[in-house]
Amino acid sequence: MTATASQPPRRRLEWALGLLILLITLAVFWPAVRGEFLRWDDDINILENTHIRSLSAENLRWMGTDMGYVRRYIPLTWLGFAVNNAVFGQNPKWYHAGNIGLHGLSALLVYLILRQLLTRRYSPKPAEWTAAPAVCAALGALWWALNPLRVEVVAWASGRIYCQAVLLLLVALWAYLQYTLAEPGAAGRRWWYVTSLAASAASLLTYPLALALPLLLVILDFFALQRFNRGLAGCWDAQARRLWIEKIPYILMVMAVLAVTLWARTQNPEFWEPPPTLAEFGLAERVMQAFYIWGHYLWRPWWPVDLAAVYTRLVAFRPMDLPFVLSAMGVVGISGVLGWHWRRWPGLLGIWLGYLVFLVPMLGLTEHPHYPSDRYGYFVGLLWPMLIAGGLCGIWRKTSLRMLVMVVSVGWLVLCSGLSIRQISTWQNSEVFFKHIIRTLGMDNYRADIHRRLGREYALRGQLDAAIESYTAALAMLPNFPVAHGELGQVYELQGKLDQALEHYAAAARIQPTELRVAMLAAALARAGKTTQAIQQYQEILRLKPDWSEGLNNLAWLLATASDASARDGIQSVQLAERACTLTSRKNAACLGTLAAAYAEAGRFPAAVAAAQEAIAAAKAVGDTVTANINQRLLEGYQQGHAFHEVPAPKAP
Repeated sequence: MTATASQPPRRRLEWALGLLILLITLAVFWPAVRGEFLRWDDDINILENTHIRSLSAENLRWMGTDMGYVRRYIPLTWLGFAVNNAVFGQNPKWYHAGNIGLHGLSALLVYLILRQLLTRRYSPKPAEWTAAPAVCAALGALWWALNPLRVEVVAWASGRIYCQAVLLLLVALWAYLQYTLAEPGAAGRRWWYVTSLAASAASLLTYPLALALPLLLVILDFFALQRFNRGLAGCWDAQARRLWIEKIPYILMVMAVLAVTLWARTQNPEFWEPPPTLAEFGLAERVMQAFYIWGHYLWRPWWPVDLAAVYTRLVAFRPMDLPFVLSAMGVVGISGVLGWHWRRWPGLLGIWLGYLVFLVPMLGLTEHPHYPSDRYGYFVGLLWPMLIAGGLCGIWRKTSLRMLVMVVSVGWLVLCSGLSIRQISTWQNSEVFFKHIIRTLGMDNYRADIHRRLGREYALRGQLDAAIESYTAALAMLPNFPVAHGELGQVYELQGKLDQALEHYAAAARIQPTELRVAMLAAALARAGKTTQAIQQYQEILRLKPDWSEGLNNLAWLLATASDASARDGIQSVQLAERACTLTSRKNAACLGTLAAAYAEAGRFPAAVAAAQEAIAAAKAVGDTVTANINQRLLEGYQQGHAFHEVPAPKAP
């Protein structure tokens, strides 16, 4: 067979395998389109994020400048969400369909990159043609794409962050390969380099996963592409210097992202918690945690069962526990063996170095507690297909083993597909999702927070008895859980059980006496007709935080509108309301409405009318028709010389 005659069947096979990879990946993950948004960051990132609901100039400005909404600078993530909303609306089906499509394209790119590398490594003679590089690359790509560890990213709407970032990274790697394969001076070679840089920047601005990209490219050049000359001198000769220079733009991009992240931390200290000190989280703990993370993502892809969205092994641990010691021994042992035999197995050493380096941002060296999530394996898992595909290509020439290995490989892929489909079902809605986490966590106390989240989900659905049961389970595990106490109080209040509600509001305020906790208790006391106690609660917290505008506003409202005439004080109410309006630059409709009620209680009705009109205008300016209508009704009373007073709370039977 001649080289020319071999090209058509070779191309047909390569295209057919690429299409097959795409179709299989889409088919396995397609059940995820039936999933809902989850109360697991989907509410924060998508449902409650008003900045991504349209592509307005104001929203685009927010996407490009915000560094406080989440703990990363991710403008292209927000842009992707906004485009999804603009085209399909806030429909979970299309978020999941988008994730599946991005994952399928990533699988296709993994195949193309592997095929390119294997073709170079196992290139046949000109007169021969072998299907080995294409078939082995396809099996490697499917191993990555169908592994159950991919489910978290694909079946979770917020997983779009990782789908988008990794797809762009793969585009960058593919373009870089084309750049290195093109002859110097060839037409289009420079554009491949520019494309790689642009895709790298887009990946980092989607989510900074690829901080070690420059080092990965060096490892790729040295071990896979063999662009460096042999020997130590080959690392610094003229050819090497050109290779180092071409990495400078990648390094500058990474440094810029790191600089922005560090700067954001200084601008939002209340949101970005400071790293734990060595006294809080010792050096030995940090080192052994790093070994554990390296070990975790080493064995996890080969045993993808009992998966969950959170693992609590690192919440509290002793560095000399057996799993940590075994992880350290494994990582050190593998590093030593591959380092000693690097001339014999240069490819294996390159993959291993890439694995260690790429996991550095996920080691949690500056945070405690740290949670090793499946989604972090989405990125570093890209290295294992190289090992698998290379190994399969090495076996391909051994005819006696070829068929056995192919059958085993296909069987493994079928098993992974089944496990992935089953795992997708655990992400269908918040109730199923939280119950699955509770089962996988066993007796771990972290279950208390999951029970609390499940209770909130039931409460939002109106299943109040089920919500109380979940909150009670959370408090049975952690009695001093302020969030659970506060939310359980809200559920009891919805049921009309004010005494039980007040008990839990008081517990939350006692355990965590923040202004918000005290505000919840005071507001409930006021609704229960215990105005004097409510006023005392607000006065106590305002002594500690005199510039808390919400507390000033709430106390002013009570003093102006309380049903109990003995509790009202129009003069003090005006003072508090004016202070609240000043702190909010007279742009907060609620504060302006309270000021109007305070003026009315003090008998200053012309001022009350003016303040109410100002409140109506402020509410309409932000599209708050409810507040505008309430103040319109109150305005009519002020115009007739009537102050507004709350209706007395009904007496308990």
